[in-house]
Amino acid sequence: MRVTKPQPGEVTVQDVNVALFLPHEMLSFLHTAEPAAFTSKLIGDESPKDFWKELEARKDPRLDGHPMKDRERWREFSIPIAWHGDGVPCLGKGGKNTKSFEVYSWSSILSSGNSLSTKIYCWGYFGDNKDGEVSLVPVWQKVMWSLDWAHRGVWPNCDEHGTPYPPRSLEAKRAGTPLAGGYFLTLYTFKQDLDHLAREYGLADYRSNYPCELCGAHKLLAAWGMNFNNFNAGADWMSTIRTAAEWNASHPAPHPLFQWPWITCLNIEPDEAHALHLGVSQHTLGSVLWLLVYSCDRLDGSPQQNLDTVWAAIRDEYRRLKSPTQITGLKLSSFHDPNKPYAEFPCLHIKAAETKDLVEPLRAVWERYRSPGEEDHGFISNMFEFLCAMQSILHIHRKKALLPRPAALDFRNACRSFLREYSKLANSADAERVLLFATVPKHHWVWHMGDRGMLINPRKSCCLLDEDYIGRLKEVVASCAHGTALHVIQAKVAEQYRVGFWITTKFGV
Repeated sequence: MRVTKPQPGEVTVQDVNVALFLPHEMLSFLHTAEPAAFTSKLIGDESPKDFWKELEARKDPRLDGHPMKDRERWREFSIPIAWHGDGVPCLGKGGKNTKSFEVYSWSSILSSGNSLSTKIYCWGYFGDNKDGEVSLVPVWQKVMWSLDWAHRGVWPNCDEHGTPYPPRSLEAKRAGTPLAGGYFLTLYTFKQDLDHLAREYGLADYRSNYPCELCGAHKLLAAWGMNFNNFNAGADWMSTIRTAAEWNASHPAPHPLFQWPWITCLNIEPDEAHALHLGVSQHTLGSVLWLLVYSCDRLDGSPQQNLDTVWAAIRDEYRRLKSPTQITGLKLSSFHDPNKPYAEFPCLHIKAAETKDLVEPLRAVWERYRSPGEEDHGFISNMFEFLCAMQSILHIHRKKALLPRPAALDFRNACRSFLREYSKLANSADAERVLLFATVPKHHWVWHMGDRGMLINPRKSCCLLDEDYIGRLKEVVASCAHGTALHVIQAKVAEQYRVGFWITTKFGV
């Protein structure tokens, strides 16, 4: 890795030992030493057997040809896990001086609870130290070796290079024996924002002309049927959703996490937090606020006066609904540049949880001040209805690994109906040459989220829990940074995490 401040006489690129919490060892530790934590962190309240049987009944394509199905009683012992990766700004004052710590962790899809009670750290490093992707190859080799043996459910008989252990060593003596009484881990979903998907895994970049890893949609206007923001029923791109075989054929040298043929784009889950709340909903709420402030017949004050009226009404709705997460104030600059109100698309810039819990209050405020006779206002009301339905379904079933089939169907229909109503508003704004209701690739991912909701519950792929987790890791990183070289901090973080993990596992969170 690159050493930012090498000692005199040392080179700037050095071999660095990276601290790893290997998944197969964590699985064994929990099952052997902390059985209560094993149950709460990995099994939860749901039966693995019921989970897999239901996915089989729903014909989940990820199960086609999966090698675990060749094992006896695999449904009872396979623990499906979600892998999460993201960077968190930890050091520096912002801008070019900010140093981000890349965090990789995993959790069971079956478990529920807060971040400390469900998440398990694997490894981390400062991105500034990376000397190109090749520098991480040995680390990923070790991680994937561990995930492989965790999936086999037994102790390894060789190291990550394929070298057998010495005959009388501890590793050789326990080789082939069960890690966790027959239980094993099955890597089944990936959770991440779109930037991480492109930056760290080398997959589709949402800023490119081909922004989707799951299908062939693109941004080329000449082929409207394939355009990523065409949500008409039967749009051409909807028939191009990739199969595992198609994806493998088009990715001959994928990231190590995708090296197994049964791990493909089908394992990538759209993220509710970034795609819906930090994407689609922020554009929706920003445009609605703009209309209330600048273009509502029933609010005839100055923009600031109108916003004050809207904010007072939002506070009333917060109290009525007892909203758990509330913003403390609302400014014109929160959703656009008040000095150039017609120069850019509005977008409300607040946190994901704040965005989620503002949808219902703003919907009520919109209904109070909308003009019933205006067609576009009716589209907005319809759009809010479907957006609230999506959030309600996910909230009601937030602890379930799988949405009940009727709820999954309702969620998919709500996603598609919301996008169609939103498209009507975007088209109307385009016709009037007004910059409202921007359509971005995250709208496209919400369509996939509705489609994939027929399988894994989208709440299980939501990164809100993971964002809380890396926020806690940020505090650990900061506490380890004083007087420590950047490339060494990751080892100190691992030391502190080990103590914290043991304490919270032993005595609870």
